[in-house]
Amino acid sequence: MEINFLRNPLLKTIFSGDLDADTIYKRMSAQIPNLSLIPGNTLIFLDEIQNCGNARTAVKFLAEDGRYDVISSGSLLGLSYGEDGDRNVEQPESVPTGYEDFLTMYSLSFEEFLWAEGYGNDAIEMLRSYFETMEAVPEDINRKYEELYREYMVVGGMPEAVSDYVTTHDFNAVTRVQNRILDNYHLDISKHAKGAEKTKVRDCYDAIPRQLARELKKFQYSTVEKGKTSKKYGGSVRWLIDSSLVHPCFNVHEANLPLMANSIPEQFKLYINDTGLLCALYGFETKRALLNNTLKGSAKGGIYENAAAECLVKKRIYSLLLEAG
Repeated sequence: MEINFLRNPLLKTIFSGDLDADTIYKRMSAQIPNLSLIPGNTLIFLDEIQNCGNARTAVKFLAEDGRYDVISSGSLLGLSYGEDGDRNVEQPESVPTGYEDFLTMYSLSFEEFLWAEGYGNDAIEMLRSYFETMEAVPEDINRKYEELYREYMVVGGMPEAVSDYVTTHDFNAVTRVQNRILDNYHLDISKHAKGAEKTKVRDCYDAIPRQLARELKKFQYSTVEKGKTSKKYGGSVRWLIDSSLVHPCFNVHEANLPLMANSIPEQFKLYINDTGLLCALYGFETKRALLNNTLKGSAKGGIYENAAAECLVKKRIYSLLLEAG
């Protein structure tokens, strides 16, 4: 049973007043026609939960009740409530600490891309076995999967883009999907960034492909606006990181654990959260050269660097290092 607080804001009244489980379920039955809740067999999905602060508070009481499983999701939940400029976002009166397990959803990994393309577990396990035993991959197999990986970098892992590609294998159709996603990102920035940050956040995001196409060792604010520093754009970069539109990588002065204790906060690079979107920002000619394996220069290094960062994040290596810190 799904409640989407963005699409159906009137359903927020279900979570007005007392928040005990019995009262909430009684209000649900009064507000939602033909509702059938089966204990132990119904999943309640609270979507766009950032628009209903009381619903997030109520998660604790629904979890304690235990009759039904509850999942919630929302847009840009990594932003703190003070950072989000969307007037519809509501701060919960009480965060249900200890009753929430957080899961960040990423675009598809290369392995998931292979599943979508019809490759089964046997083929993937065979490829993984070469890595685990440190054997050389036979040249014909290596050539085949290198080609597939270049396709994955161009298509990216956004579900709609992958779904379109595996159905049509039309790169132009994929580009249209990617451009629409990028347009939506810009709309999200306009909607959720506050005041003057709207333009600054967008300018920082648009500067990342330019920086990756050059051999820069760290993010340079001067490529966003000449002569400017973190004083003007530091908050905008933080917004992009918290929103998960980009992944950060910090320089360290010692390659010892915990890495974050040895990090240099002012020396970092930013990577686009999906390499397919990065390729879309570079345009058709870059995509074609990457697919044909004829791309040269620092832009090629930037794309592969972004792909490596994306793989580490999706395999939770980045998160594990943070936890180790």
